[in-house]
Amino acid sequence: MAGICVDIPVSRTLSLNVDVAYDFGLTEAYSDGSKNRSFLISTGVNFPLRW
Repeated sequence: MAGICVDIPVSRTLSLNVDVAYDFGLTEAYSDGSKNRSFLISTGVNFPLRW
């Protein structure tokens, strides 16, 4: 699996993040020779938690 993440600051305490990853299976998943592959896009918001 390989991926990259980017954090985009919006304010001093808030940022947006975007993750992109790709997974390429190396072993056979089925008897016909097919392999697992997946592509992932994830977004989120980062903010501090204060107790």
